[in-house]
Amino acid sequence: MCVVFASVERDQIKHPSPEALGAVLQFPCADRHESTFNGRITHMASGDEDSRLEDDDVSGRVGAVDVKNRLLVIADIGGYTRFMLATRISLAHAQVAVTQLLEAVLDGAEGLELAKLEGDAAFFHAPVEMATTLPELVGGIRERFAAKKAQLVDERMCTCVGCTQLEALTLKFVAHSGEVAVHKVRHHEELAGIDVILVHRLLKNDVPIREYLLVTDAVLTSLSTTFQQQVIAMEHDLEGIGMTTTHYVASDVCQPGAAKTATTTTTKWWAKLVMEARSLPWLLGRKAKHGLRER
Repeated sequence: MCVVFASVERDQIKHPSPEALGAVLQFPCADRHESTFNGRITHMASGDEDSRLEDDDVSGRVGAVDVKNRLLVIADIGGYTRFMLATRISLAHAQVAVTQLLEAVLDGAEGLELAKLEGDAAFFHAPVEMATTLPELVGGIRERFAAKKAQLVDERMCTCVGCTQLEALTLKFVAHSGEVAVHKVRHHEELAGIDVILVHRLLKNDVPIREYLLVTDAVLTSLSTTFQQQVIAMEHDLEGIGMTTTHYVASDVCQPGAAKTATTTTTKWWAKLVMEARSLPWLLGRKAKHGLRER
């Protein structure tokens, strides 16, 4: 196993080449070097002029890399850390509640492909052409999240801190589009590249409102003129990347909140029973991560 290191010049940050993306990945190699070019793996060995492998030949290999233009979206539940650390006694109920809210986020993300769950956030990607419908995509996720939170609050019978602070949880979105290197590790695809780093850097921002959609120029140009007229521009100095122009808008512009549904005493008691049953693994110390159901 060898690791390839490469320095990336500042002018490569916004428009990284396939070579720059491939240089930061780790490739399995023996007596030959591997590099990426136009989404393919190229093996360079002395005297071996016909050693380039086509995409079909390497699709099942560990380390096979494909460079694609993708829309990158992160839905982040705000207040998660403060909510989860409120008290150890309410940790189990808090974990179950946040898990249900994450499930609602996944249910609402129609058209987006889940790349990874990252604690309090879900990282999605999609064909870059879907950037034109980003407000609708965000609206669908937000609607499911708002509906589930309203349901949890309405059915609440517990007075622990984890349950009573549900209203404090919010949902924010960041989005960017660009080139990513998609490489397969066994049966799982991983995304890498400067643009993947950039979209995660957007989570640390100076947006003055709690629930919003924050996008880069690369995404804004794909949105309707009407939507572009509603955003507010901000410059952010992103760590390791530099000054980046971003644009934000309150997320309720994308989709109004879900209407509250009527709840009976019976449904409240049933919700309480489900909450206690799902809390047992955490109370017994047998589950440390989100117990998400299949999407």
